[in-house]
Amino acid sequence: MPPTKPFVAPLPVARIAAAVLGELRRHPALRAGLRRLALPALPLLRPCLRALPTTDALGYQRWIEDHDTLTEAEAQAMRREAMDHRNPPLLSVAMPIHETPPALLRQAIESLKAQTYPHWELCAVDDASPSGQAEALLAEMAAVDPRIRWRRRTRNGHIARATNDAIGMARGDFVLLMDHDDLLPARALHDVAALVRQHPDLDIAYSDEDKIDAKGRRFAPYFKPDFDPDLLLAQNLVSHLGVYSRRLLRRIGGLRPGFNGSQDHDLALRAAAATTPARIHHIPRILYHWRQPAQGSYSKREAARCVRASRAAVMESLASAGEVGAVLQPAPLAPSWHRVVHPVRPPRPLVSVLVAMPHGGRLPECADGVLRRTQWAELEMIVAAPMRAQGDASASPPVGDRQSLDGRIRFLDVPPGTSRAGALNLAAAEARGSLLLLLDRAVDVLSPYWIGELAGHVLRQPVGAVGAKLMGRDGRLLHAGYALDPQAVVRPVAPDAMAGEVGPGGMLALARQVSAVSGAVMMLRRAVFEAAGGLDEYTLPHALHDVDLCLRLRWRGLRVLHTPFAMLMHRGVLDALPESVPEGVAAMDAARAVMRHRWAESLAADPFHNPNLPLLAACTAAAAPSGFRWPREGVA
Repeated sequence: MPPTKPFVAPLPVARIAAAVLGELRRHPALRAGLRRLALPALPLLRPCLRALPTTDALGYQRWIEDHDTLTEAEAQAMRREAMDHRNPPLLSVAMPIHETPPALLRQAIESLKAQTYPHWELCAVDDASPSGQAEALLAEMAAVDPRIRWRRRTRNGHIARATNDAIGMARGDFVLLMDHDDLLPARALHDVAALVRQHPDLDIAYSDEDKIDAKGRRFAPYFKPDFDPDLLLAQNLVSHLGVYSRRLLRRIGGLRPGFNGSQDHDLALRAAAATTPARIHHIPRILYHWRQPAQGSYSKREAARCVRASRAAVMESLASAGEVGAVLQPAPLAPSWHRVVHPVRPPRPLVSVLVAMPHGGRLPECADGVLRRTQWAELEMIVAAPMRAQGDASASPPVGDRQSLDGRIRFLDVPPGTSRAGALNLAAAEARGSLLLLLDRAVDVLSPYWIGELAGHVLRQPVGAVGAKLMGRDGRLLHAGYALDPQAVVRPVAPDAMAGEVGPGGMLALARQVSAVSGAVMMLRRAVFEAAGGLDEYTLPHALHDVDLCLRLRWRGLRVLHTPFAMLMHRGVLDALPESVPEGVAAMDAARAVMRHRWAESLAADPFHNPNLPLLAACTAAAAPSGFRWPREGVA
């Protein structure tokens, strides 16, 4: 039977080691002396150092202690609650089995028997295991627990056919997919049943998950967002713990042979296409421990086969959705996941690049990159700058200077004191393009194909706005979409990340939905911008008007996307208020007050940013002394 509490034995030793190393950092002479003594023994010490947990691993163990350890009192309360409900839903667990080591299979089934929710059945199918060990174990365990039901196939049919046989045995209205050697925490079925009672029309549900090694140590948590069809194309977002209504599984024909290694991704894609997002729900809890094979037992050939099967499923899903021109590529930072390229068919639309210059100036910093280093000829740039006052050399250039500039640039005179939001609205009214690109003057182009990437997404229905990945001059990530916050309104999704990091669950390396993107780089269809009423220049003239626009688009049923495949550099401070606003802090406070009043319900919970991520970040930050980084070779 699996342990009811997480493996935490290394924590005291690791914390003592962290404290000792922290002291060494504060005493250079002591550190130097110890280094001279330890240098001859370094070959012997290296395995010990590698055995120390990383900061991330230590932080996750601390998170488990603080937020994911079920007490006996809580477990008893869940058991009483399950017994008090009338007509509790029967949950059917479908488990295909093939030559599973008996100890692991027993642990998997024991984790079911340890559930605080008792109304379940195990539908197990032995896929013609040659040794007979699985058959003997199933017969033994079924003899003492009638909830365990099983059958044996006479011919090996692989995971898809065996799982379909298990689904065919199900008597419950909802089917949970479980691998033959994985573990469920004791509260898993309780939380699924609670969701089913809350949403009886549910078609798909999925939870957060982590991995578990041979010693029972949990690692690599995946705290997922709510359902995102774009992210599902890039990776198997549903995966574990996946829950499907039996009626939906029967309607789409269950799993399909031919996608071995990624048959669950193919199932999730087809199931999501056969229902509506309103019937797909996410449980933001770790309800599945995915056992990882011993090192070396999972070959690169098997991994490549799984990736090929996943890409075949994604391509078929895109074709079924009518996106026949889409191109599938490995995601550059995470090649086992996918990047979907949406080419823009000719004739390409005119893109109007809108730049606000609150202090005037002859040319925005971004002009050279947009006009000379971008592979998109169909564009115009409208620079909204204050009208030139007599004797003011800093305002927009005179007519003679403008005629010598690139013919694709137009200067738009705006009244002095016009806010950024007001200037961009005036520029949008003068734009001729069907696509609008809001651009900060301090942005610099890094790749020539960034406009094509943004346009490929924004031309898809029902996408409303698309933002880019912004990095600073020091290589740090400035923007990868915003997370909503009840107090601050928005905050960066990864405030301390470097531009090349993949991020939790690939969130910094894959195209995905976010609640809002920065107006420093934001593309929209002109019709969408106008239908939403443009930027709020009256109550949000200087700050957060971009976030407000994104929330209005989402309220209208449109998606807001962030793509890391359009990466640009920002040479200033992102979203800084203009110097012409002396009460900058007060203006931001006023904007936050407006947003908290206007969008209180939306700010309370961000569907695209898991509530556990800030908690994990806090635990990770406290896991080691300031400035100290554990060796990356440690436990993942």
